[in-house]
Amino acid sequence: MKSIVKWTAFGLLLVAIYNGGYVYLLAYNQKQLDKLIDEDEIAKCFLRQKEFRNANFESSEVAEIGRILKADVDEIWKTKAQKNPDEIREEYRWFRALQDADHIRSLKEKRMEQKERERNKWRYPEEE
Repeated sequence: MKSIVKWTAFGLLLVAIYNGGYVYLLAYNQKQLDKLIDEDEIAKCFLRQKEFRNANFESSEVAEIGRILKADVDEIWKTKAQKNPDEIREEYRWFRALQDADHIRSLKEKRMEQKERERNKWRYPEEE
């Protein structure tokens, strides 16, 4: 019994250490991402395109490109973030808006008709 308790405690300790390390890694990665500057990263991504790979840009040009692209990205994000009062965001409301009141009843009727056809097919095979 004592060995089971020891191994259980050892396993729990191992899991706790593993989870602590994972949380630490997540925090470290988030800190690294927070250090990045949006304009620089957008400019670097843009300049990785095939047309610009061999071009030599000065740092001021890269900063200007990054500033312009960041402004465009922010503008697009703002237009997407604006809420449309007529937009239905909840999935269940979409389904409710699309379905008619007797939708479930009609589905049940179709299933019953299908089952009845299958039964009749087996009960009266000579009618086919």
